Amino acid sequence: MKKIMMMALVFASITHADLLITMVEDGDLSSAPRFVEIYNTGSSAVDLDAVDIRLGRSLNGADPVYSDLTGTIAAGGFAYLITTEDETQFVACYGSGLTLITAVQADGNGDDAYILSVGRGDTILDVFGVSGTDGTGANWEYTDGVMRRSNSNTVASASFNYATPDAGAPGVGLTGWSFTDLNGVAEGNYSTTAPIGTWAAVPEPAVLSMVGLGGLLILVVRRFYGK
Repeated sequence: MKKIMMMALVFASITHADLLITMVEDGDLSSAPRFVEIYNTGSSAVDLDAVDIRLGRSLNGADPVYSDLTGTIAAGGFAYLITTEDETQFVACYGSGLTLITAVQADGNGDDAYILSVGRGDTILDVFGVSGTDGTGANWEYTDGVMRRSNSNTVASASFNYATPDAGAPGVGLTGWSFTDLNGVAEGNYSTTAPIGTWAAVPEPAVLSMVGLGGLLILVVRRFYGK
């Protein structure tokens, strides 16, 4: 039993850094679709139920309430956490065949923060917005729009460090995220105006440098050893 529990803890810790919130949307089509896009950066599929991954929402600055999540996200794959009420509108805007995962709390109306966690906030994996703070008037507000994670923003965080400087227009001064206003956008234009599944990590300069040094080392070894 101890071995099984240890394996479960190891598995959970491996997946902690693998899931990122890459997009949040509060649509303008009768307040739909609303959803949270998450991405699995790992090399293995993640069974959300087995690891007890949950989505929390801080409604208007209140304490987070969490949704149980059931489903699997493929390695290098996206999933869309969404309420059953928003699924029809989502499919109308973005098409079918995508990984949709029911999440009661994926109903943020533009000023609500989201928390991706193991258990009910036991281990916070990644967040969007400032939990416990009403986002109305903040630069992370996404009312009638979408916030998209920048490709250079590659590290999950248990706290939202992108809400400075002082509150202002959505997206203004917000590093690591960009805002797109969907107010008045027609249903048929959502896939082009606010495309989904676009996040792709851009390696940090230090990583690129290490890759370059590795290549140089290989060339040196081949030069001296004739291979």
